Amino acid sequence: MAVAANFDFVKTSTGFNGHGATEQDVRLMAACCEKLAVGNASGRKMQVKASGGIRTIEDATKMLEAGASRLGTSGGVWIVKEGHESVEYGGSPSSGSETGGIVRPGLETRLFTDY
Repeated sequence: MAVAANFDFVKTSTGFNGHGATEQDVRLMAACCEKLAVGNASGRKMQVKASGGIRTIEDATKMLEAGASRLGTSGGVWIVKEGHESVEYGGSPSSGSETGGIVRPGLETRLFTDY
């Protein structure tokens, strides 16, 4: 149906109800998009947006490696900070709930405004 409707993206979930994106979901959706592009007269391939539960740079990397080309996350600022920290200090970013000495807001809030 998404191909017939000429969609550009398919999305894993909203992340507001349930666990959100899983690596397996993204791999399956990306494979389906690939297969549907082959059977499509235009050859146009839909892309996958992974959304829900993506909170760390490791989560983001897994989703991108699984085939997502776009991420939906309320933790984007923290993911970028973790990536910057990883490049700046070499190796992996800080683990746990602290990044660069600043405590990441808990998961009880959807708004990460305490940068």
